[in-house]
Amino acid sequence: MNAKEFLSQSFTLYALIKAKKSHIQNLREMQEGISGGKQTNTKVQTSLKTDVLSEFTSMIVDMEEETRQSINKLLSIQKEISEIIESISNVNVKLVLYERYVNLKIWEHIAEDNSYTVRWVYILHSRGLKSVDEILAFKNLEKDGTS
Repeated sequence: MNAKEFLSQSFTLYALIKAKKSHIQNLREMQEGISGGKQTNTKVQTSLKTDVLSEFTSMIVDMEEETRQSINKLLSIQKEISEIIESISNVNVKLVLYERYVNLKIWEHIAEDNSYTVRWVYILHSRGLKSVDEILAFKNLEKDGTS
């Protein structure tokens, strides 16, 4: 895995978490649509409604658990990314990588927040990718040497 793939894991997982949260919200809205509405004194068959509500509740609980697991995985990946970034000596490169891959900021915000041009952010990012590639290669050598 190269530096870009390694660092981009957090973006991919974050997008997945957002999608899962959106899905949970949609399920809740559908569930409310089934359970909501005006109550009347008219007797209706409620077992079908209860079964559907139970299915929605089960789906929501399962999706919430998947989301929690994804969040835990994201935190673990971000910790690993942070440790790699911390081993880079150039503070400016370190800052850009941290802002991008841990704080998940877009290039323009990184530039604005740090009084850089977007072009300078790209240059620092490129330097950072080279540094991370070297660190990952060294870690792979260490791992292969101890196997």
